[in-house]
Amino acid sequence: MKTQRASADHRTLELQKRLGERVRDLRLRAGFGQEPFADHCNLHRVYVSDLERSQKNATLDALSKVATGLKMTISELFEGLGPGPSRRNP
Repeated sequence: MKTQRASADHRTLELQKRLGERVRDLRLRAGFGQEPFADHCNLHRVYVSDLERSQKNATLDALSKVATGLKMTISELFEGLGPGPSRRNP
């Protein structure tokens, strides 16, 4: 059981890291500095910094604000981040 949990925790941390990198990349491509982007999204600059460095586990509300600030959907924000947790076939 510990091995499954450790594996799930590792996948979650990897996804969090890839999401932070994607947010940073998209923010820079959109021409935003960190503080102006945070203001644009109605988030605190430190929160955006923590999110990009995968120090924060983003809430759905924050992801919605980030996606909206980037003029995309949450689904588009997650595009290309790799597979989610493995699923068992029935």
